[in-house]
Amino acid sequence: METMIEERWKLYKSGLSDADISAIQNVTRSAITQWRKRHSLNSNVPKIANGRQLAPMRHLLTELGWGKRAIAKSQDVSTTVIKEWRQRHGVKPRSGARATTEKQRRDQIRSLQKRVAKAVGCSLPVDIAADAAAELMLAVIEGTIPINEIEAQGRRFGNQALQKYANAFTTRSLDSDLPGHDGLTLLDTLVDESSSIWLERMGATLH
Repeated sequence: METMIEERWKLYKSGLSDADISAIQNVTRSAITQWRKRHSLNSNVPKIANGRQLAPMRHLLTELGWGKRAIAKSQDVSTTVIKEWRQRHGVKPRSGARATTEKQRRDQIRSLQKRVAKAVGCSLPVDIAADAAAELMLAVIEGTIPINEIEAQGRRFGNQALQKYANAFTTRSLDSDLPGHDGLTLLDTLVDESSSIWLERMGATLH
């Protein structure tokens, strides 16, 4: 749950609306709204009427085949806003896109999450793999990683997350005991088969 909250903060800070965050995390919109209010956070929508910060998510949803009505609804804006955004930036709907239900669109986002999780792999400890998946998902949303490069970039994001973890212990030996873990060493934490359980929870198919 902590990892999901960390991801939620990143998504919020990147300028996404409650609706966008709820779709990405597969939770209800009211859950995001209540979380935001508990932390006295304003809605992103009024502060980004020009759509600049929402643009990356719009590009992603367009690439996934969402129509202007679906995108507008997810971002709490009118279809006119999406239409004008498309015209300004020369964005065209994906050819062959079909109308989808709200459930199908939520499932589509969920499938993208599973793909990201699978790309990171199951050889990392649960927390590190979750951090890597959250960072990769955010990069896809921001458009710095194209959808068709998710698998190619998964290992790199996993290594970055692992390095970030390792840097926290640069002054300690990997053979040193972890306090309160009954002889468990830092080295022991670098391989954790329970990461496969995390992937299963994410919906990935394990072989």
